[in-house]
Amino acid sequence: MVGGSSNSHAGSPLLLASHYRAIRDHASGELPLVDFKHLVAFSGFVPSAGADEVANYLATKARTLGLANVSTERFSSSSALYCWAFRHEPYWEGQKGELWLVEPTLDRLADFQAIRTCLARNSRSCSVTAELIDVGSGDDPRDYEGRNVEGKVVLAHGSPSQVMRLAVWERKALGIVSYRIHAATDFPDQIGLIQLVPWIGPEGHLPFLSPIAPAKAYGIG
Repeated sequence: MVGGSSNSHAGSPLLLASHYRAIRDHASGELPLVDFKHLVAFSGFVPSAGADEVANYLATKARTLGLANVSTERFSSSSALYCWAFRHEPYWEGQKGELWLVEPTLDRLADFQAIRTCLARNSRSCSVTAELIDVGSGDDPRDYEGRNVEGKVVLAHGSPSQVMRLAVWERKALGIVSYRIHAATDFPDQIGLIQLVPWIGPEGHLPFLSPIAPAKAYGIG
């Protein structure tokens, strides 16, 4: 049985054929790529200066295309405020950051200016030279048996928030170098985006966390 429709417009195109042809003739895959390159120049975290830059860029493009009444809305970013059950996140923006392996050979593992994801959101500012300790996943207390990480930096591939709690807050590590093992074989140079949550420790201190590519992690040591 084939059902019918009383709607006289059923099956009619959304746009006229002439409109489709106009879109096709003026569409370009290069223009979105240009926009994308502009957007990834900023960190894009919300709230942050990068997010403000992204919003301003999109608003300017919208006005250029002829849209009217384009505006951006701004709200407080105080981490002391709540929206219903959710706490506002702090205003954070990375400026620069480099991670170097200094022994046995000098090797730059990460650079924020080159790859924006190599500095975890809410990382603190610091300048640290310390021993790097491989703790495996680092998200299980057994990973720290026989290892003293106090005053050192841990290399781990487990949950960043759990590693932060066990290594930094409970065992006084200075910071974390993190990498992902999921799909590491297929994407050995991929650096995942990481956010430190919660963003403040029980004693008010923040760690730093630098994600690196699996290929770099496997080459350490």
